[in-house]
Amino acid sequence: MTRRESLLVSVLAAVAAAAFVVTAFAFQLDRRAETRQRIAVMTGELEKLQARGGDEAALRRQRDKLSAERARELARFYPEREMDTFRFGTLIRTLLIREGLEISRYRTLESASRTLLEFTVSGSALETARFLDLVTDSDHLWVVPSLSIDAQGPSGELRSVFRIGYETIDDVAR
Repeated sequence: MTRRESLLVSVLAAVAAAAFVVTAFAFQLDRRAETRQRIAVMTGELEKLQARGGDEAALRRQRDKLSAERARELARFYPEREMDTFRFGTLIRTLLIREGLEISRYRTLESASRTLLEFTVSGSALETARFLDLVTDSDHLWVVPSLSIDAQGPSGELRSVFRIGYETIDDVAR
């Protein structure tokens, strides 16, 4: 091989090496640009999610607050089979007697959707108000769909007729 040939082979090798380096460099630049583009897209998506969903800690606090509130509300309902008409009637009779009200009539009213207890009681306005306060402040949800209060004579004694029931929730909804 002559000097000229050897020089041409060296130049060809140098050009091939330079072409390889330039191609590799261009390929690397292309990959970097593609990676930067994906990062920019992901950053944009994260910003959208954060703007839409808010702070993760705030979301967890909100979830915990709602869960606690739901649990408090569910606790106001009697679980299925925890309460029955007899036990509820006994509970209400005990409260009426404890507040000094005299029970003159008690009966059970059943309809297709619920069972209610109807009481006819007499006592002072204060005793009646205290009993109704107990019903209102009960830990469980009691329903009084009907209440009638009549004054009896000059003594100030009241005669009240009311219907009362309780709310249950089945275990599936818990």
